[in-house]
Amino acid sequence: MIRFANFSGKDKIFLAASFFYIFYVIFPLFADYTHIPVYVPAIVVVAGVMLSYPQAFGTSAVKWFFAYAALLFIYSIAGLPIFINGMNQSLPAIWRITIEAAWVLPALVIAAVLFSRKDSRLYKIIGIGSLVLLVISFVYILPLVLSSSNILREDIQELEVLRPMGLPDYGLMHSYTLMLVPLCLMIKGGKGKYKTLAWALTLLFFYMVTQTAVTTSLFVSIVIFLFAIFYKENSGQRTIFGLGFFCFVLFVLYTQGFFLWLVDSLMPFFEDTAVSFKLQDFHDSLAQGSVTGESLTGRMDYHDISKASFWASPIIGGGEVGGHSKILDLLGSMGLLVFIPFVMVIWKSLRTQMAEVAYNKELKMFLILCYAISLVYLYEKGIFGASGWLFMLVIVPCAILAQSKEA
Repeated sequence: MIRFANFSGKDKIFLAASFFYIFYVIFPLFADYTHIPVYVPAIVVVAGVMLSYPQAFGTSAVKWFFAYAALLFIYSIAGLPIFINGMNQSLPAIWRITIEAAWVLPALVIAAVLFSRKDSRLYKIIGIGSLVLLVISFVYILPLVLSSSNILREDIQELEVLRPMGLPDYGLMHSYTLMLVPLCLMIKGGKGKYKTLAWALTLLFFYMVTQTAVTTSLFVSIVIFLFAIFYKENSGQRTIFGLGFFCFVLFVLYTQGFFLWLVDSLMPFFEDTAVSFKLQDFHDSLAQGSVTGESLTGRMDYHDISKASFWASPIIGGGEVGGHSKILDLLGSMGLLVFIPFVMVIWKSLRTQMAEVAYNKELKMFLILCYAISLVYLYEKGIFGASGWLFMLVIVPCAILAQSKEA
């Protein structure tokens, strides 16, 4: 049992600031009910880390983030275009840079402390504590979802209704999917009641993912499940053979029209949701043998705008973006000069965390899976705010490491 009395004063300050931030980000009812300005939790956690472990600001990932932020500031001074997804682009550049910093820096410094301290107790407290908070938040959200199946994706402006307090925003709904990674790991390593609990939590989170009606999240969830099924820690050849055989089966099913039947079968379950339009486009694409439909071709068109802008000016960017991919929009608007420090923030964070689980190949692969899924969202979506960074850098890695036999 973990006793808080055994923690140092610095650790207590760090945990208090971190959990205030985590609570605010992943428990929407708290934020909606208290009306605490969004910048306050970010300031609290950054100040808490400064007071407890200021050396965290000297880690490689944080230094790369400061380089990224500095380049954004230089671009703004030089009058070059700055595009940051997920916010009103009419805001002054300094405000957009500040908001981006408030999204990234808190999670980054929390991770910097955790993985420099290398204290298994902190992994358990952050990982398990966050999981408990998420489940408690679902206790409030589930009755609302059951009363209105499309409530999480309702367009407030079009329907002219008051959105109930405590519902997750679009970014947090995507982040729920990432929790399936440590939960699948729990299933693989669990026994008895522990395994039963892991199954129950996995089904709960998967149900919440289906209710978000985000097609990318549904696809990502299936990939996570398949990875958990086929991955064998000490049998690389069996894993490769299993995946190869599975791909062959998929090809045969495709040629026999199985997926066309599957899409038709799923459509009634997602009627009148955001997924229904995409399923119809999938149906038409499968039937015609080529990609068709606005929900599919529209995103490709948005991506092509950013790609064309990047190739027009690879170093500093061409300024034009489609607005539907964090990665492509960053390359298209500000080029490699800004993209490289941005991606180095992620790479250095992953490298640091991988070093912590170097002794355990299974934990290492599931950690890589967490970052791979995050990159899918960064590429496919134009949103990756505070919740995305928090889950990728802190919550999911801690939930994975909490399962280590060394923890």
